[in-house]
Amino acid sequence: MGNVAGIIMMAYGSPDSPDDIVPYLADIKARYARKGTHAGPTEEEIARLRRRYGAIGGLSPFNRITNEQAGALRAELERRGVQSNVYIGMKHWKPKISDAVSQIVRDGVGSLTALPMAPYYSTMSTEGYRMDLEAALEGEGAKPEIRFIRDWHMNGAFIDSWSESLRAAIRAMRTTVDDTRIVFTTHSLPSAILKIKDPYPAQFAETAAAVATAVGSKNWSIAYQSGGGRDGWLGPDITAVLEGLVSSGGGNVLVAPIGFVAENLETMYDIDIECVRTFKGRGLNISRAAAPNASPRFVDALVSVVTGVERA
Repeated sequence: MGNVAGIIMMAYGSPDSPDDIVPYLADIKARYARKGTHAGPTEEEIARLRRRYGAIGGLSPFNRITNEQAGALRAELERRGVQSNVYIGMKHWKPKISDAVSQIVRDGVGSLTALPMAPYYSTMSTEGYRMDLEAALEGEGAKPEIRFIRDWHMNGAFIDSWSESLRAAIRAMRTTVDDTRIVFTTHSLPSAILKIKDPYPAQFAETAAAVATAVGSKNWSIAYQSGGGRDGWLGPDITAVLEGLVSSGGGNVLVAPIGFVAENLETMYDIDIECVRTFKGRGLNISRAAAPNASPRFVDALVSVVTGVERA
């Protein structure tokens, strides 16, 4: 390998067009199918996903935002005098992690920082990025020096980026932090991870507490989303939490999906439609804090995570 330094931002991925929905879903199904089985998506699953994307305008902005984040990271590193190639590798869409690795090899990258675009570590989520990356490198016969960012949930600029979002949302609600119940969310995972002491739930709770402290909130809780609220998944489920708030008299509620760093189907459908739209009609003054996307402070977070130098 050469002397070029590289950064690979690894994310989940999203379809680029309505025609991509079926192969996208098929890729997800293939990954999680039991060994030796090859069941593709059912017509019901395809129709459900089409309905969900249709409800948010046809497509998710996730891929576009991830590209914006990569471009902003590249530009800010260059502005600070740090030369590094920035690549994007998706778990379930294009460019795949293996596609990015092929380009990394062609570019002669000798040292590579691998950054999952998810702040919390889990054996059932972020570890998959590491496995895909290592498999792709092995397939290419490449052995660059690898620095894998295991987690970055307590990065100061990351906390700040979400704090800024919460303050803006509370202002837009025309209320105050003291008068608003904040419900922090992240994507649910199977509760089997608790048996192996997976750090995901503890890291999520730690970030929630840090953001709450930063905005001065003493009225907050955590919940999980997008797991379907089924038995065997981490809870409490966000809809159950909101039901409880309705039953206890309603009030101002701000949902803050701090497990996500870019707008996607889980923020725009699972929260905006299934939670905000539904419960606004049931007596809650409810809103959602926007994801950091490519905000300046979030780009500061990315820079500090990949360089190891945090700016005040």
